[in-house]
Amino acid sequence: MALGQIEKQFGKGSIMRLGEQGHVGVEAVSTGALALDLALGIGGLPRGRVVEIYGPESSGKSTLAMHVVAEAQRNGGVCAYIDAEHAMDPVYAKAIGVNVDDLLISQPDTGEQALEISDMLIRSGALDVLVIDSVAALVPRAEIEGEMGDAHVGLQARLMSQALRKLTANLNRSRTIAIFINQLREKIGVMFGCLSYDTRVTLADGTQEMIGKIVNQRLPVEVLSYDPEVGAVVPKKVVNWFDNGVTDEFLQFTVARPSGNGRSQFACTANHLIRTPGGWHEAAELAPGDRVLQTVPRRLSDFQWEVLLGGLMGDGALSPSRSGNAARYRFGHSVRQAEYCEWKASHFENIGVRRSFNARGAMSADVRLLPELAEVREAVYLHGRKVFGSDYLKELTPLSLAVWYMDAGSFTIHTDGMQERTPDCSGRSDICVEAMDSTTRVRVAEYLADTWDIRPKLVEQGTDRKAFLAFSQDETAKLHALIAPFVHPSMQHKLLPTYRG
Repeated sequence: MALGQIEKQFGKGSIMRLGEQGHVGVEAVSTGALALDLALGIGGLPRGRVVEIYGPESSGKSTLAMHVVAEAQRNGGVCAYIDAEHAMDPVYAKAIGVNVDDLLISQPDTGEQALEISDMLIRSGALDVLVIDSVAALVPRAEIEGEMGDAHVGLQARLMSQALRKLTANLNRSRTIAIFINQLREKIGVMFGCLSYDTRVTLADGTQEMIGKIVNQRLPVEVLSYDPEVGAVVPKKVVNWFDNGVTDEFLQFTVARPSGNGRSQFACTANHLIRTPGGWHEAAELAPGDRVLQTVPRRLSDFQWEVLLGGLMGDGALSPSRSGNAARYRFGHSVRQAEYCEWKASHFENIGVRRSFNARGAMSADVRLLPELAEVREAVYLHGRKVFGSDYLKELTPLSLAVWYMDAGSFTIHTDGMQERTPDCSGRSDICVEAMDSTTRVRVAEYLADTWDIRPKLVEQGTDRKAFLAFSQDETAKLHALIAPFVHPSMQHKLLPTYRG
């Protein structure tokens, strides 16, 4: 009675005894490759099923799917191709044997659209083979409509899970083959290869321990590990331990470092992944001269960076260490500006700064070598000139601009005598940019206009035709209003009287 009620409600065949029917053969569509048909056991791909073809890039996944389409068309079948990658080559498909004139093709904009079209085609019952190329290109609508850098954790996985649940029953009823093409992915966070027993690992507290001891004794320690999401080295707890056994050989690496004897060493197997500025690479792929990432202390505070970036645009300089893996910030001023020079030097007291004076009382300051300045020096000094790119200029603050102006700027007031002390007098400022290359001079002028609405003109002055940024009266007033809160008292003669004090 219950069986009859089920058949009445859900249709004939919705429930039956397993022994009532003999073995029903599974219909198949040939892949076009005899060996593969034989290996599959039924002469091809089974109808009414989801088939995934996956493998490395350029391994023939799409070609195999097109062969299946060609075989289905030869037998009078109707086929559709969802080209999510927008990369299907009809000339190549025709050469394989696909009837491109009869092939249904869709190039959807989003993953949801692709899967909705697929579901409608399958439910029509008129389709024999449906190819979705590829799963990786099925980008969710939220990701396409979102901003660059937005996190969409698990969104595509949920989309595919929902779609497969929805498609499976319809595929079985329509006897359609759905071929999903997919790529092999590298699993995030999984490392291959191993380090030698005596390789020292830096723990979260700054001490070091041999990796062999950590593994053998299963020490529950925290180690310093690079986190690509935040771009920094952070403490991470060891959650598992693996002894990879004995190996025939280790590759020995010597890496330059900015402290100590200038070198650090480690040994690992050829397939161990090493982090480089360009991503992860197997150890065997590295060659002398390649760069690898290592942990170095960052000693400069944000405030110190602001002072330094402004100083480099002025009279400051970076001198490299003998190894080139660190650099020293250096600056000097005449006896008239010694108070200002001491003010700048005092900001680096916690790092270490050496002062010196010549016979005329001019002061020089040398900040200790810092690894973080090595790359800055490489980026700034080219062909004997200073080069400041857009990324550098974006880091400048009003404090940075004030230091630059105090270093390289001058001010000419347009009134004399007692009127000079009145707040309504006017003047013009100039900043020397002779040390910068010609492209940088233009870039700096455009930066001031775009970022601060201060519009200087690039001019040449004097008999030696040195390059300057010249500010009109109005632009001078705008510049002084911006930097005045950060100008040292000993340098306020470079400001309009209304902004002094």
